[in-house]
Amino acid sequence: MGLGRDAEVTRCRIRYPRLLGLGAVTLIVASAAAAPPAGDNRADRRPIPDPPRQGTPWTPPETRLPKFLVSATDALFAQGVADPRGCEYRAVQPASPSGRWGGRPGRGHAFVLPAIAGDDRRFAVGWDGILIRLEEVGPEADLEADVRARAEALRKGREAAREDRFQRPGTSFWRTGPAEEGVAAEVVAPVQVCLLLRLGRADLAERLFAAATPWNPDGPRPDLTDYGVSYLTLANEWADAIYVRGVDAHGRGDDGPALDAFRRAAAFRKLAEVKAAAMGFPRGRSNGPRGEDRPTYFPELGQLDALLADQERRAAEPPRGPIPGRDADPAARVAGLILNLDQIAEHQMSVPGSASPGNSALVRDLIAMGDPAVEPLLHALVRDDRLTRSISYGRGMWEDRRVSPTLEAIIPALDGLMKTRVPGITYEMRYNPDGRARLALAAAYRAFWEANRAVPLVERYYRLLADDAAADRWQEAASGLVAPAPDASGRPRYSPPGRTPSPPLGESIRGRRDPGVTALMTRRAEELARRANDGQGLLGACGLAATLARWDAPAAIPVLHAMMHRARLQFARDAEANSSSREELARFLARSTLTRVRAGDRAALDEYAAWIRTTTPASLEDARLEAFEPMWAEPDHPAIAAAARALFADPKSPWLPLTGPGRDVGPFWRGGLENSPLVRVSAFRGAVLAGLADLAEAGVVRRTTDQPGSLSVEVKGGQPGSFSMATMADLDELPIGRERPVRACDWLAWRLAMLDGTPRFELYWEQPRRDATIAAIAAFLRLYGDRYAATPAAELSGPFENNTRLAFPPLGRPATPADVAAGRALFSLEGVGGEARVVPLPEVPLPALWTTLEDVPLVTQGGPTRARRGFDRSGRVWQAEEVRVGDRWDRYFGFVGAGTLGRAPADRIEFAEAGYFAGPSGRKLDVRVSLADPPESFEASMRPASPLVAIVRLRNRTGLDQSVPTEFLRPGPDGGPSLRAGIVLKLSRSDVAPSVPAVAGAAGRQPEELTPTREARFTPGDAARTLGPAAAFEAFRLDLRDWFDLSRPGQYHLTVTFGDASGVGTSNAGELYFRLGE
Repeated sequence: MGLGRDAEVTRCRIRYPRLLGLGAVTLIVASAAAAPPAGDNRADRRPIPDPPRQGTPWTPPETRLPKFLVSATDALFAQGVADPRGCEYRAVQPASPSGRWGGRPGRGHAFVLPAIAGDDRRFAVGWDGILIRLEEVGPEADLEADVRARAEALRKGREAAREDRFQRPGTSFWRTGPAEEGVAAEVVAPVQVCLLLRLGRADLAERLFAAATPWNPDGPRPDLTDYGVSYLTLANEWADAIYVRGVDAHGRGDDGPALDAFRRAAAFRKLAEVKAAAMGFPRGRSNGPRGEDRPTYFPELGQLDALLADQERRAAEPPRGPIPGRDADPAARVAGLILNLDQIAEHQMSVPGSASPGNSALVRDLIAMGDPAVEPLLHALVRDDRLTRSISYGRGMWEDRRVSPTLEAIIPALDGLMKTRVPGITYEMRYNPDGRARLALAAAYRAFWEANRAVPLVERYYRLLADDAAADRWQEAASGLVAPAPDASGRPRYSPPGRTPSPPLGESIRGRRDPGVTALMTRRAEELARRANDGQGLLGACGLAATLARWDAPAAIPVLHAMMHRARLQFARDAEANSSSREELARFLARSTLTRVRAGDRAALDEYAAWIRTTTPASLEDARLEAFEPMWAEPDHPAIAAAARALFADPKSPWLPLTGPGRDVGPFWRGGLENSPLVRVSAFRGAVLAGLADLAEAGVVRRTTDQPGSLSVEVKGGQPGSFSMATMADLDELPIGRERPVRACDWLAWRLAMLDGTPRFELYWEQPRRDATIAAIAAFLRLYGDRYAATPAAELSGPFENNTRLAFPPLGRPATPADVAAGRALFSLEGVGGEARVVPLPEVPLPALWTTLEDVPLVTQGGPTRARRGFDRSGRVWQAEEVRVGDRWDRYFGFVGAGTLGRAPADRIEFAEAGYFAGPSGRKLDVRVSLADPPESFEASMRPASPLVAIVRLRNRTGLDQSVPTEFLRPGPDGGPSLRAGIVLKLSRSDVAPSVPAVAGAAGRQPEELTPTREARFTPGDAARTLGPAAAFEAFRLDLRDWFDLSRPGQYHLTVTFGDASGVGTSNAGELYFRLGE
């Protein structure tokens, strides 16, 4: 049955003239025009035809497949799965765009519908039973060969699963995945068996089903075996696929295909629910629009009704005109901006995570409008039920999708206009509002706005801090005064690297009010402390004291001293009562100690030492690492050293032994103290060395048949668990189904092996190998233990990276054998040749790769049934020296990496740095292109009339010196700029949704390459300079307006390529993305 425009649907409640008081408007905001260009298939709303034999009778072929598959096939195609009969099996190129991001889909094979007279479009039935539009139809394809290949891939995958550590045994080996256009040969799903049956090719259907399941037609009761496939799983598979296709099209602005997909999915769901109920399948559960639990057969289609209604609404709308510009009537511009909130297409930037329509440029523009935007937004808050184009994805980023409503843009816009938190708004009102809650929200915003609209933000915060009745908002006010002033859109200011941070918002009233900000913060912190009845209450006072320290550190010292005293007393009470606040109190005590030390008050260390001696593992729990930071930061302070001895050298200490039955020694990434910078503290290191001699049995590790790629763990007195790490490349040393006892020293050694440079250790190794490695770790710690230090937070790549590194500060001279023997240096070149000298580096340490290092093997999952093997070659360079050997200088670097440290030849070291693009040439000169005056945020637009200066830098990635040219830009004969021959500038422009950040892959339309307005080049001379290891310099800077027409708003992508003639390398290219507004 065809689904034309006359299909019955539920209309959206919103009516735009009543909502906005404005007629049609189009989306062209700041940097983008999100309405489809003329002739683009996104604007094509012509009905999508049904296959020629859709809905016609079908006689099942003779087959020995389970009977339920035959009956399910009949039902599914009657309910709407696209019928391949009457179509030609051909090579195809699906029409672009595809998927979530709008990229070009891959080529493949599909069942092509006959051409329709007068219609230039072509369609096909994909292998997922969904219609797809084609860009190109190729020659006939071999259906039998394709099915044989699919079946063979399944067979090989099943065989490989017996040996592959990442594959769990099971009854089903379908190779499913997010194949957006249904033509990918690597995806083999159960619905393909139904497609083959529908075509009458029972032989091919049987081949495919047998390859993916344990089906044996000659086995006992083949019709009653559980193959992991049923009518309901097939129906869900198809419904989920077409729903995802529709959601992705909706997000891209492909409204014709989106509407067709949702109509077909809704019609299919209606029929399939009746069929499933008649067959007696139990219903699952799904969350409704406001989180309510409801029974359903199709839990993944939660937003189908809303999306269908939204697409029907879009189809019924007349074309929109342009949004009035910044100089237009404010009311008209606000109305245009609100009308186009449904076009916001924010991307989710992480998993887990979600799309945030509130980050859109449209929202920022509304906030920038100020007063005229408030009442229209309040009106929209109550009435606007539309959906945006912003999509959030589940952890797998496959079927699980959620489209954000415009409400998620309206509320952040109002928040930005209010500038401070609006009292009286609850969590439920903000994040799960029904009609009544929307009215309450609007009333709260309106009342707040009317009371505060004329009050500057700094004055609002000052008044709050001075208000005796606003105790619940004192912290908010203090934080607001200490933070930099927000930008025009109400967002926190972003200070690009190298720029001086913006001053605090309260700087304008510092010393100009009585009482002053410092006095008020001091008073409020003391008042909160007096009012506190428990640890949670005291934390509010502590937080305000910490904010005062950010505002005026010297003045905060006595306040922090008093708060630390209160916190120590409260910590003791909370520890006895097992209160949840004690961990935060411990963190406050540690942070405040360091704050006072930085402000010159070293008496804080004595107070801290007295407190830390009273702690136990149970009293600190998850705050252990933070609580001990002052100890590893100041290990030589007498009171700190004495506290360390009391905690880690006294056999009666509750902290000893470090590992053993009942201890927290499980395989958790954040770990305990043994792989923290505390290992540099002598007393603690002594406890570690003692622990490495503890042979007490502490648990077992085993490999199980259901998780062959993981190591299952049981700790005496602890919780069982399992884990898998890339370093477990030799896991086969422990056979599947076997277990090994693990001692306390093994647990400790395994945790210590996470430290920089420490020898690799695995729990599953046989005992002789473990014993030898434990001895090596102990010797390593005796030599290098005091070299460990905390890694600066800015150098950590993420929350899962260990924060401890081995440090070798420069000696300022060539290292001697005595330096190496004392652990002060990684190598010495004495005796290698003649004179030795230090090689200057831009900084120490430098992130590096030892390109031939094979000390630490890695294994990661490289596909459904295969493992990818390699080596961890990353680390840091701490030492650089060279020695004269004959008439040459041989250079070496001191390298520290995971499980290794040593002397690396210079030609085997590479220095990578974020922001530089590595060129493929042997020169290994990297390129970085940046803006001389970047915007305050990544999403912000720049004005085309402003200078747009790009800076191009070159950097030596190798460990050897390189000679590079010095002249890249000079005045041309006409007085304008001229570039060195061999340098190519390319600039492309895209119309994008206004919310998409200016980053790679964010373009929402195919880019248009701009023709340069200038081509001046000069033939360079021989002037050159020597560039040392990891050294970089500014090659040139140019104003892009001299080279391109930058009069139009949009997203731009610049590439600067150095060709053969440039003298830099072959195809070395740097890239830059930026956005221009009106």
